Amino acid sequence: MRADKVDPHVSTYNIMMKIEANEHNIEGLVRVLGDMKRAEVEPNEISFCIIATAHAVARLYTVCQFNVEAVEKLATESNWSTLDVLLTLYGYLGKEKELEQTWSIVQELPNVKSKSFMLAIEAFGRNGGQSC
Repeated sequence: MRADKVDPHVSTYNIMMKIEANEHNIEGLVRVLGDMKRAEVEPNEISFCIIATAHAVARLYTVCQFNVEAVEKLATESNWSTLDVLLTLYGYLGKEKELEQTWSIVQELPNVKSKSFMLAIEAFGRNGGQSC
């Protein structure tokens, strides 16, 4: 970024972290997060969603849980994408109570997207499909 004279911004780092996450490169993801902190750019809820999802996919659930807690602290109840990510993460982590609470919030929002329904079905399926 320095070579191109781009000011460090959370969105730029989120893009770089998403690239590493899509490549299933946890080390690269952690490196970008470290670069972000060294540049004194604070991660936002999207940052933590990317990190948590990458660790869940890699079955590193302890690290995933840590980042889910960060998402929960920063999340706003009207952000569709964060709620969708939380549905997925709670499914991976087997957190049925949190999954049900998040799904209730999603259902109360206007115009629930079909993607949210699919993510909820998958998440509840990971939890044994006991509720939905």
